[in-house]
Amino acid sequence: MFPRLSPLFPEAVAAPNILYTGFTNANATLHVANCVANAGRIESGERYKFCAEGVTPAVARLYEAINAERVAVAAAVGASVPTLADWFERVYGVRGATLVETCQQLTYNSDGPYQATGTPKSLDHKFITEDVPTGLIPMSALGAEAGTTPANHEMVSSSAILFPFTNARAVTRPAALYWRSRAQPPTEHPPWPIRPGTGLAEVLQAQEMAR
Repeated sequence: MFPRLSPLFPEAVAAPNILYTGFTNANATLHVANCVANAGRIESGERYKFCAEGVTPAVARLYEAINAERVAVAAAVGASVPTLADWFERVYGVRGATLVETCQQLTYNSDGPYQATGTPKSLDHKFITEDVPTGLIPMSALGAEAGTTPANHEMVSSSAILFPFTNARAVTRPAALYWRSRAQPPTEHPPWPIRPGTGLAEVLQAQEMAR
């Protein structure tokens, strides 16, 4: 299929499998961590540069912790994916001495791809309402078996408190389906499937009751 389609989409790069493409996408971890760390600024209507000003050394440490888990979970399910620094360099050709410097270059360089990345006007934004249920929760579910997502779980827990309107409507059964396909049922996993409109707080409460 790829040889036939590649002439039509010259920018496309063949990937080993869907796990690789899913775990290579770091946007969910970046968006949610930034919004959680800067919730007060967003809620008060402050218009800061999302990447350059929103990523301080402390936020960068949060980025690095969550993305280290992203790489570890991917490895646990058989996918080798780039680190955050490698991903920025591969996609945008930018690699600063620190993650903070990289984020500033992505915004302030004359060709910086994040120049137009705006700050969410409210906390009810796709960076939360989409990226938590379709990014962080599935990653946490897959990582539960490998025991590699404590920081990720804290992000989901914080989101449940800070953003009560967030729901898990887009979450299906990623962990259960994956382990079933390998004929290795997990010892425990979150309570999938989750009903449409289920709040994150309910998901977390169900997880605790299942333990």
